[in-house]
Amino acid sequence: MTFISDINCFTTRNIAVEMQELPSDIALMLRVRTGDEAAFRALHDRYQRRLLNFFHGMSRDPQAARDMCQETFLRVWKVRQCYRATGSFGGYIFGIARMVWRERCRSEYRHCHARALQPDGDCDTVVAPAFTPYQQAARNEMAHHV
Repeated sequence: MTFISDINCFTTRNIAVEMQELPSDIALMLRVRTGDEAAFRALHDRYQRRLLNFFHGMSRDPQAARDMCQETFLRVWKVRQCYRATGSFGGYIFGIARMVWRERCRSEYRHCHARALQPDGDCDTVVAPAFTPYQQAARNEMAHHV
């Protein structure tokens, strides 16, 4: 019985040591800042699923979620030299993700309103961050009746 306990303790200790040996997100991003592509891949692997879930939850469109996720990582790479380790990397990348989401909403909103101004323009897919889905549905229904 003691033997099994010793194995469990040893295994737990090894996992703790391995966790400490993994570079932190900030350490990886500081390496990315110097152009380290392997560190960027590691961050990508750590955050891709979380970002996809974030974007899919907002858009409910798997392709749009993939596009916005790719755009987020592209922006992280483009501005890597400006990165300052003043907070968590998660906050940093999700801040960029929120900007990507807002820009997409604005773009779709503008595109839809430009189409609505045309004589045959019909836009059922207005995405406006200022309206709840229920408000947006009511607006779309009113637009069809008017």
